[in-house]
Amino acid sequence: MWMASLSPDSRGCPAARGSGESAGKGGRVDVVDRLRRIPGAAWAIVLAGLVAAAVVVVLASAAGGSPTLTASFRVVGQGSDGYDAEYTITNPGDQDVNGWAIAFDLPPGTSVRSVAAARYNRHGNHYTFSPVGVSARVPAHGTQVLRFGAKGPGWPSDCTVNKQRCAG
Repeated sequence: MWMASLSPDSRGCPAARGSGESAGKGGRVDVVDRLRRIPGAAWAIVLAGLVAAAVVVVLASAAGGSPTLTASFRVVGQGSDGYDAEYTITNPGDQDVNGWAIAFDLPPGTSVRSVAAARYNRHGNHYTFSPVGVSARVPAHGTQVLRFGAKGPGWPSDCTVNKQRCAG
């Protein structure tokens, strides 16, 4: 069994002293002296390990802190040449989410003709929407709405919100 106690060293500073099976003079080992004998490279390895562990903890807490958003689609109006629709983005988590992106495909012959409070990019029949201004924030246990108008008869498919299935 190893035990430590503090006693002043030759400079009057407290020094940890221990006793155990491998002890020198009278069963006492000067712990501080033993620590001072550890090569600098070993201390560098220990410090690097501690920093790496701290980075892992920070990244894990940041990744786990953001809830998964869901989005559900509904048509709010229909005309002879298209329809008006919305995706309701829901945050079921306990923390606000700042920023979202909704992406979906429209079939050939259908296109987006208007959008409110968001901007979009189109690549073929694939559309990606991102918020502008205050619509970027989805409050905890709250919603945000993406409204758009479509020209043509086709409905969105393969919806994702923040690269996860819309599931809503």
